[in-house]
Amino acid sequence: MTDTSDFENMERDGWSNPSIAKGYADGFEMATHHVAKKLADAVDAGPEVKVLDLCTGHGVVAKELVARGATVSGLDFSEPMISLARSAVPKAQFVQGDAMAMEFPDEHFDAVTIGFGVPHFPDASRGLIEAARV
Repeated sequence: MTDTSDFENMERDGWSNPSIAKGYADGFEMATHHVAKKLADAVDAGPEVKVLDLCTGHGVVAKELVARGATVSGLDFSEPMISLARSAVPKAQFVQGDAMAMEFPDEHFDAVTIGFGVPHFPDASRGLIEAARV
């Protein structure tokens, strides 16, 4: 197994800074809205659909999913991002956690969306396997 601790520490240190989280949210607003619509289409988001928005960030994908009637949980390791998401999408549930080792049971969701999170995974294969598990 590859040691990813340096990468993980860099990510956690950077994204724990509220000004970095807010700067990202403000700077990528247009791009994230476009992706959110595509992801919601891809998972047929609507009533009776339970979706995990993995690496939810500031909640743009979660907001689109909720707007379509889905029941949404968002997970991110960054507490500042979770705070932004909670403010933006009060109808979703957000938790701080690790995409590499989620505490959700197997097949807990109907679908999983990941907007821009995969490049932040220390091990993309492990993260995608974990997403498929839940």
